Amino acid sequence: MFALITTLSTNLLRTYIIYRFMRLFFWTDIEEKKQIMKQTCTFIKEGMVVYLDAGSTCQAGIPFLQSIHNITIVTNSIFVAYKCAKLNMHVILIGGNISNNAYRSYGNFASETIDYIHIDVAILGTKGFKDNNGFTTYENEYELKRHILQQSEKIIVVTDKNKFNTQPEYTYCKFKEVDVFISNTLTKEEKTQIQVIPEIIEAEV
Repeated sequence: MFALITTLSTNLLRTYIIYRFMRLFFWTDIEEKKQIMKQTCTFIKEGMVVYLDAGSTCQAGIPFLQSIHNITIVTNSIFVAYKCAKLNMHVILIGGNISNNAYRSYGNFASETIDYIHIDVAILGTKGFKDNNGFTTYENEYELKRHILQQSEKIIVVTDKNKFNTQPEYTYCKFKEVDVFISNTLTKEEKTQIQVIPEIIEAEV
């Protein structure tokens, strides 16, 4: 048992070190992501169940959640679960297969677990949507994302505007399925692309 605990602790520490490295060297637009999530958190109220995606924008906003009392964070991300638990939030980490690169769960077990949870607000990211009519994700997370959409009262997609220029992968939802889109200041062309979304919010740094 001691050996198992030691192994888990070592793996978690290694995961956190990788996360800090990524944040330091790759998340150059961290302040923009924080402002996006600051706006997003205004939709979250005391007592809500919130699904928080694994992307860097969602992770940047975790400190803003600390001031909202009695919320439950549901996530498939080891990074997100660890950071939220560290801030004494109630966390449900969805099980299933674990991606060796992104440290997030996926698969049938993860999708079926979501079906037992009523989500008040789902905060989701996207891989990119250049010349596309919806938001995208990794191939192995498509099914999980679809289940999250079905279980959620409100769908919020958050992303920095760079994703407007990123080629799409697997579309998990059409723009018309989303309630709120929150990003940086957008051009007229970018707003036109997503104009079917009922509420579009531009977060300024």
